Amino acid sequence: MQTKSATITKTTMTMKLNRTLSQLLTATAAVTLCSIVTTGCSKEEGIDFDDIDTTLGFELRDFKLPGNNSTHEIALEEVFDIDNSDVIDTDEQGNYVFVKAVDKDDITPARPCVDIVTVGIDQNFDKPVVVPELASLSDYVTLPQQPTEQQIEDAVDYVIDNIDNYLPEELKQPSDSLLNLFELSTTDEHIVQLLGITTSTEGTNSQISSTISFSPDLRKVFSRIDMLKVALPDYLVLEVSASQGNPTLSSDNVVTLTNISVKNDISLTLTIKGFNNINAHSEEEECFLVAKNGNIHLKGAIELDFLISRNAIDKNGLKEVLMDAISNDYAPQYQVLSTTHISPVVINGIKGEFAPDLQTGSGDFTINDLPDFLKDDEVRLVLDNPMLVLDISNNANIVPEVINPVIVAYKDNREIARTVLPTFSIDRHPTESNNASTISHIIIADRTDRIPAQYGSYTKYQPAQGRLSDLVNTIPDRIAFEYTAGVKAGTIGQIELGETYEIRPEFKFEAPLAFDAGTAIVYRDSVDGWKDDLKDLTLRKGATVKLTANVTNKVPLNLMVSAEGMKIDNSGNRGIFGSNDVKIDITTSAADNAIQAGTPENPVTTQLTIVATLQSQEAMRLLDGLRFKAQAYTPEGFDGNTLNKETQKLQISNIGITLNGIVEYDPDKD
Repeated sequence: MQTKSATITKTTMTMKLNRTLSQLLTATAAVTLCSIVTTGCSKEEGIDFDDIDTTLGFELRDFKLPGNNSTHEIALEEVFDIDNSDVIDTDEQGNYVFVKAVDKDDITPARPCVDIVTVGIDQNFDKPVVVPELASLSDYVTLPQQPTEQQIEDAVDYVIDNIDNYLPEELKQPSDSLLNLFELSTTDEHIVQLLGITTSTEGTNSQISSTISFSPDLRKVFSRIDMLKVALPDYLVLEVSASQGNPTLSSDNVVTLTNISVKNDISLTLTIKGFNNINAHSEEEECFLVAKNGNIHLKGAIELDFLISRNAIDKNGLKEVLMDAISNDYAPQYQVLSTTHISPVVINGIKGEFAPDLQTGSGDFTINDLPDFLKDDEVRLVLDNPMLVLDISNNANIVPEVINPVIVAYKDNREIARTVLPTFSIDRHPTESNNASTISHIIIADRTDRIPAQYGSYTKYQPAQGRLSDLVNTIPDRIAFEYTAGVKAGTIGQIELGETYEIRPEFKFEAPLAFDAGTAIVYRDSVDGWKDDLKDLTLRKGATVKLTANVTNKVPLNLMVSAEGMKIDNSGNRGIFGSNDVKIDITTSAADNAIQAGTPENPVTTQLTIVATLQSQEAMRLLDGLRFKAQAYTPEGFDGNTLNKETQKLQISNIGITLNGIVEYDPDKD
């Protein structure tokens, strides 16, 4: 950084050196030649001056060019060219920031899903229920051994006329009359426990359908049934979908129909909307729903209850049935007939604890363009407190966990660093709808006490293994965030089965450009064009060029400066001299031979001395300039100082250039 400014000044001074020295040597040569001419004319005629070698040699000892030259204060923004940088930016205060956000399209979300659960198979039940009081009427008909038809009719008329004595006012089915008993079960490893279930209502899924009909004999005897009840297990959440007879559904799952004509069948369809009282019963009971550890087991009884008033009897119809039964010697069938169909229970929503398959998600970003000071292979970054800023959306009413996430740095398609992040949970979706999402704000930093105030609302974590700063010790080509999403154990959630949810992070890697010990950033620059400026001059072997300057540093980085000689031949081919050709010695007034770090509040001035010594004939002929390398590093006590483009500056003052050695000048040289 500082070297760039220093070398710019040195270029200016070199040009001034050449002009001044050329003028001096030209004037000196003119005086010398004039002396030779004058002397020759007085002693001997006919001398050919064209044959005289006019090359002159001068020994310069501490030849100084005009000194006290200074640069203006050089701000970091004049050195750091970040216009096209992919990862370096500045904030509103002018602080440099290493920041890279991931494009949304480059993120693969985790998509947890639990498949729809189907319990049981199609089941059909046929069950007749007899009206026992009517069946016993034939016992009250007293007939002789071989009755005539008239005797049969008279006996039947007698029973019918005295029906009030033989039948109760209300006829009922036996109290233990069971329409049917069903049992369903399934196993699903994703379900840990259930607290609530919703079922599919599409088509005929999750329905109980009954057709209630009446035997022909019953149709003849009764004109109507006063009340019909169908009782179902209390753990079912039901809805009457279709029926005749204007049914009502009570809270205890009893469907009641009144004043029902027996002439037509009755259709009753109930949709199972869900389940209550899960795990409230034991599996020894007649009706229960138990769902634990992935096993769903339900058993239920459907009971039929009816009430028929004695006044609803059609006596003519009863006489016809009795006459026919006695005459033909058969038992009348006074039956309520039921055919019930239970479809598989298709569970499409659950409330409870469950464990969907682990889902993997990822996102990454590439680093395409770096500023010059970060491009060198020797660069080593130890950022003071890099942060991974995560904004994670979740559209499911569950508490997901991001399990053992890692952030991995790659260079040249190979992994160079890996940091393991802690497992953390994120917020659940707050509503029953999936149209909105909850955003969890997570920030992971090596030091949570140095997270900027703007992230005060974020939940803060430290890495579980390694440091985030390890990822950029060597500047990578790509940084990837890889994670696995699950559901936090022991938490209750509610999801739609078969629905694919998304857990999608948006993230950025961010750090103020504040370095810890171990950082090394490199800036290279050069000053050349000396050969053109010195075309009339030749420095002999052993000649030296010494530059001295005071460097006032307000940047919190030490600078270690080194240099190499640059050469160019007559064909324009460029190269670098080895140390046997041009020896460069750089010293400072500091004990560690570096330009010392400072701050805007406490600037530090270090004296810099650069001596270039020509050690070969090739160096004397081809020397064209110097190539500098400034390696900046964080000294002890300066950890965590953020670089600022405006307030942190460098100034080079009292610049002096001194020549020592033999300088040749040939005024006839083109």
